[in-house]
Amino acid sequence: MALLLLGGLGVSTLALRRQMRSGAKNRGKPTTGAAYDALSPRFKTFLEGLTAYHDGGPFYRETNAKLGRPETGKIYPNAVHPLVRIHPVTNRKTLFANRGFTIRINELPADESRAVLDFLFEHSTKPDYQVRFSWQPYSVAFWDIRSK
Repeated sequence: MALLLLGGLGVSTLALRRQMRSGAKNRGKPTTGAAYDALSPRFKTFLEGLTAYHDGGPFYRETNAKLGRPETGKIYPNAVHPLVRIHPVTNRKTLFANRGFTIRINELPADESRAVLDFLFEHSTKPDYQVRFSWQPYSVAFWDIRSK
């Protein structure tokens, strides 16, 4: 898997699978634009202007523990992003929250933030909002991940 960079910004993810791993499964890739489109107009309005804190630490620490990698005071990326982002070419609105990195919504109390995030995580991972890709040897998949 590779992240292509243009002007310092991630613009796409490119995946190439040369051979199938034993027991490999086809996985769905969330389409956050479709998930956003399916929300009610009132909920979309509520989400507009909200920002979320994203922290890579919990995800990477858990992954390192599973892989037996030492955790020696590493510092992991964190950032604040809008919950609703806009694609720079199509102007399509997309959700920008995921279970692995999104910790809280900054403008809400903790309990409300958790409830909204849990809803968004469940909503955006429904099969209706996923692209399915059937991997074959030498398959190439390309995801446009641009939004502003």
